[in-house]
Amino acid sequence: ANLAVIGDLNDLPDSRTLQLITQGQPEFVDVVAAVPADQRYTHVYQGEKQQLDHLLVAPGLLADLKSGSVAIDHDAVFSAASDHFPGVARFAVD
Repeated sequence: ANLAVIGDLNDLPDSRTLQLITQGQPEFVDVVAAVPADQRYTHVYQGEKQQLDHLLVAPGLLADLKSGSVAIDHDAVFSAASDHFPGVARFAVD
């Protein structure tokens, strides 16, 4: 199935919640893991960079993920609208 869970889950990648989603049926994949570790943060709290936002993709949609398209946009313009940075992924969907 072409399913995705996208956004602020307010949980770190190693949380129990994320484990349940990524180890369930279907097994969702957090495609943000493809982003280099030093750029993977979506939120900064008291100087600590954290990934609280996720792009979880089911196998059916994962097959359509465009190579190299996953990123976290740390553009300063987003900090005026939210305290989180957006994740971006592109898919080839027919």
